[in-house]
Amino acid sequence: MTKNSREKTIIGSLAALMALITVITIFAVVIFRQTAAQQEKEEIAAQAVMQAQAEDDLGPQTKSQPEPAQARAVSAPAFTFSQQVKGAQIEPGREFLTELSDEMQAAAAQLAGQGRTEEEPYEQNDEIDEERAKQEIETMVESAAELGLNTLVVSVNHAYGTLWDSGSSMTSFDALGMLYDSAHRAGIDLYALYDLSFVATEDGEMRYVQSVNAQSLDRISQQLSAFAQTGKADGILLDGYLNPETQDSYYQFTQSGENVSLDTYMTQHTQLLVESAVEAVRQSGAGIPVGLAVSPVWATEQENPQGMPIEYTQTSLGEYHADTKAMIEQGLCDFVMVKNYGAISSESIPFEQVADWWNQLLSQTQTPALMGHASSKAGTWQHGWGGNKELANQWEIADNESAFSGSIFNSLKVLLQNPNYTTYHLTNLWQSEGEAQQPQQDSLSAQLSGSYSELNDQYAGAQDLLIDMDPVGTVTVVDGDVIEVTAVAKSGADLTASINGDVVAMIEAQRASGMSGYSRYEAQYEVDQSDFGSSQNVYISVIASLNGERSSLTGARIVFNGSGSSSSSSSSSSASGNSGSSYGEGTVLSYQKPSLSTSSSKKIGDGTLVQVVSEQALTFPVNKNTIYPDTKCYPLPYGTMDYVVGDKVSIKDGSKYRHYYKLASGRRVYCEDVEAVTGGVSIKQNRITDMTVKANSDFTYVILKSDYPVAYLPEYSNGKMKFEFQNTVSTPGNLTLSKNPIFSSASWSGSTLELDFLTNSSFLGYKGYHENGNIVLRFNNPTGIKGARIVVDPGHGGTDPGVADNIDPDWPEKRINWELSKEIASALEAKGAKVKLLQTYDNTTSLDSRLSQARNFDASLFLCIHTNSSETNAGASGSECYYFYPFSKNLAARMSGATSDGLSTGDRGAKYDVFYVNRDPQFISVLSEVGFLTNSSEYNKMQKDSYQKAVGKEVADAVEKYLENAGAEYAGRTGTQSTGETLNASNGPSSSAGGSSSGSVSSEEPSDNSSSQSDSKPSSKPSGSSSSSDKAPVSQTVVTDGKKDGQVKYIIFTDPENKKLNLSVGDEKKLGIRITGDSDVQRKYTTSNKNVATIDKDGVVTAVGAGSCKITVVAGDQGGSIEVRVSGGSSSKGDKVSADSGSSKQESGLESSSGYVPTSGIKIRASRNQVPAGQSIQLEVVFYPSNATGQNINWSITRGKLYGSVDGRGVFTGIESGFATVKATTEDGAYSATYRMEIM
Repeated sequence: MTKNSREKTIIGSLAALMALITVITIFAVVIFRQTAAQQEKEEIAAQAVMQAQAEDDLGPQTKSQPEPAQARAVSAPAFTFSQQVKGAQIEPGREFLTELSDEMQAAAAQLAGQGRTEEEPYEQNDEIDEERAKQEIETMVESAAELGLNTLVVSVNHAYGTLWDSGSSMTSFDALGMLYDSAHRAGIDLYALYDLSFVATEDGEMRYVQSVNAQSLDRISQQLSAFAQTGKADGILLDGYLNPETQDSYYQFTQSGENVSLDTYMTQHTQLLVESAVEAVRQSGAGIPVGLAVSPVWATEQENPQGMPIEYTQTSLGEYHADTKAMIEQGLCDFVMVKNYGAISSESIPFEQVADWWNQLLSQTQTPALMGHASSKAGTWQHGWGGNKELANQWEIADNESAFSGSIFNSLKVLLQNPNYTTYHLTNLWQSEGEAQQPQQDSLSAQLSGSYSELNDQYAGAQDLLIDMDPVGTVTVVDGDVIEVTAVAKSGADLTASINGDVVAMIEAQRASGMSGYSRYEAQYEVDQSDFGSSQNVYISVIASLNGERSSLTGARIVFNGSGSSSSSSSSSSASGNSGSSYGEGTVLSYQKPSLSTSSSKKIGDGTLVQVVSEQALTFPVNKNTIYPDTKCYPLPYGTMDYVVGDKVSIKDGSKYRHYYKLASGRRVYCEDVEAVTGGVSIKQNRITDMTVKANSDFTYVILKSDYPVAYLPEYSNGKMKFEFQNTVSTPGNLTLSKNPIFSSASWSGSTLELDFLTNSSFLGYKGYHENGNIVLRFNNPTGIKGARIVVDPGHGGTDPGVADNIDPDWPEKRINWELSKEIASALEAKGAKVKLLQTYDNTTSLDSRLSQARNFDASLFLCIHTNSSETNAGASGSECYYFYPFSKNLAARMSGATSDGLSTGDRGAKYDVFYVNRDPQFISVLSEVGFLTNSSEYNKMQKDSYQKAVGKEVADAVEKYLENAGAEYAGRTGTQSTGETLNASNGPSSSAGGSSSGSVSSEEPSDNSSSQSDSKPSSKPSGSSSSSDKAPVSQTVVTDGKKDGQVKYIIFTDPENKKLNLSVGDEKKLGIRITGDSDVQRKYTTSNKNVATIDKDGVVTAVGAGSCKITVVAGDQGGSIEVRVSGGSSSKGDKVSADSGSSKQESGLESSSGYVPTSGIKIRASRNQVPAGQSIQLEVVFYPSNATGQNINWSITRGKLYGSVDGRGVFTGIESGFATVKATTEDGAYSATYRMEIM
């Protein structure tokens, strides 16, 4: 009889058996023949009835009998998926190699006995365009990556031929190799779907397997082994092994002589085929996993008590004689993909019920598994597939089944078509879960919104009144721009668009929406500068109403970028140079991190527009084959855009290579610091339309309104600094600056901005960043020694004692550096400087961490203190000091002279070198080598207090003179001048590696950079809503009057006695301190974070913002500290605060009344930031506060998946040489941190 099938099958006839009276019965077993509906697999029922044939297509009638299935054993090695799989199936002729589409259909029809006859065979296309094929593959892979997919499953054999070189190849070039390489470049795994129903004959023709016998099994095994050995697949998924009963099955069974039932006979030979295939892959030595694609229903309860309680006829065990449950229980395969191709509401194979049954079985066998979804049916009205959230809901169900490690959707093509917005809802779900890396919301929305006219009205199923709108993301506009707003809502609805309070009626358009019962609505809004003012939070919203029902959506954030033409205002203002108005320090904004529209998987090549995705991208010269920068190389800030020139550059660094892209601006950057921009943006006609130069007491801001965050090249020379802006075609007017403490003028020459200093030594460092459509250049103002922000960095420390050998172990370099640094810091503080002494002696502190702490302190000077050594000359002596940028040379010369005077040794002078700590232009940085440890005389001197104090005094005097000459006479000037619109800016981003002990750490927790403020007590108490949890810690020290050399025996805290003080924002508390000894000795009060609490000279603590800090008291040679915790609520003025009163909120880490302690931040910690390939390291997450409730973490790799992996326990494993970024996310998704690992 004839059977209908929804699965791909192998149907064949048994060869006529020889009627021989012998002790051996020789047979050929019927297995399976591919149906004519091969291209519509899993969707269209196939009918196949074949007449018994007189002889086997694959060999002579007489064949040796294969050994029984039970005698064969295949051992499956352990295998797990390294990440949650988000995958899709692709097929040649459908997603790629589309030139072969017609030929492939003809081949399938002919092989199934339909269509062309043998006398009229299809013509194989030998003229495939290799370049077109390559482009199709690249586009397909890029599109898959932008959807957030990390796995592709490709069909590798077909009636037309194979994707690999088998003698029956589809193409003359290596299409599979192209696909494999492209997928891996995008960080996508490539699995092969291998159809066991096909085999290539000796003459190169593709045929269906007609019978299972020794010869056919050998041929299948040889071809499968050959494919596995190509190394162009990360795994193999076996399909096409189902064995339905045909008209001739019983006859052939009776002729076989098997003493079993018909069903057992057919099931045994199905198993034999699969076992042989698995064994072929195992013995190939390819070392890749082999999986099994299984049909949704193994058996029903009517067929087997362990089956599913549903009514279904096309089961694997019954209809198709494939005992897939037994295969899995025997450990035959490494993994399983369940082809769960029913809808959730399907009556015959309900998705969730099928998922539950397989989850129970696979959990028991501990077999890794993937869920298959019929994305090919999405958006249709067939059997429950009409809903636009069907795929998203299926994903959620699969995600909750513990045995499954991800999903495979059976058609990438349909996913990209986004029928009825099914893909949109699926990828939105991925983004909301924080799991999908791509696409960015803006990119996806742009992709989907462009498909309105391409969709057909055949799709329907959405039930919401208003289901989509455009634009979304962020839209930058200028005066006179027209914003086009579109939406999709039910036909006949009334829609309005609201922008900044203006309401515009939306018109139902004639164009189809792409969905039955829905229409596309359109409106236009003309931007008027007067309507926007200074508002930074303007959004587009759409409201729809119909028959009393109301629905709304919020779309893009509108960033107003001022007048579209500024030439007139610029020219008129340049003459006077003082247009615009000044404003106080209180108007400094909070930093807004720019939004990126990039793809980490999009290919980067010549001409690609890229954007900086790291905190800042270090730059290197393009005309030198070196891993080091030169003095013209300045870092590019986060968000900077530029074009790539040429191919990737690799430069050897010892035993490894570093990889770079060359930029059109004439610099090289690390490949991992940039990503390709999506959305077809061009920055080649960038305009800078306005300029504001603003000075407050701490900084001067040069703020430039720019269409795009273009790259710029700084250049310092004595008396001026230039910034050459790339891809910029127009600039504003000039300014003569009369209110600025650093510059006398800001003028333009083409696209180059020239800033003239008031004095030749005025430059004290600058910081560049992008925000709110502006390019900001923030310069440190001159101050003189009083109020100068200085970081003193003692070299080495922690587990790093220093570089010299054969010296006193009690006096390693780190101790001498520490003692010298303490005296330098003390002497500078005594002169009124604000000093941050890095606590490196007991802490192994990375170079990145040292620089980050200096950036977050807003330092003007960075003094790195080291001591020298010589391996070859024990008599080497003298002091020297190193600099990198030329603006640091003056300070280096003064430092070298000062340390040589303090140590009474020779002055070796200022020297240039490329030390890492000297390469940040945010401050004047030098590295001082005070004296030689290998010189016994200098070594002994540096251990003595007298010489240490002398060095401290001389350095402080030298720094004071340096700062006096750096424009101190102009300190205190404030004011604002603009060419047109007055622009404002924040203090920029804080550095993300502050406080880290090792490795390059970045945190995604939002934070504002906190600049150094005045030491005086605030005139008014902060509001109760203020919080310091998002500010970088800034220490502060005040010194009381008194004797400097008094003797102190003890410092005793009498209030609070337990050394713990709990306050609310705005509270004040005078500390009770008793000193035994000289009570009139000088005291130093230090707060570890003045953003949390300050202390004045009278010992009064003022709670400033929520958080925790330490207050340290030093008198004589004694010291002590208390812990201060500040909650966010303010108490009424004059309330008395006890030492243990009040309860803290989130930032303090104290429990609420319910015992719940919210997390306020996290960071990743590791013993090192390098790991050899093939080895692992445990990463840890530090929670703030440490007693936060629910410290569960989700781990992932955000960049460099080819180089490393991380498991659910935070164990990172290196794969191959390169860099990988690990991300830790709290369970609720509220906080995350990243850690960059180098794989050696």
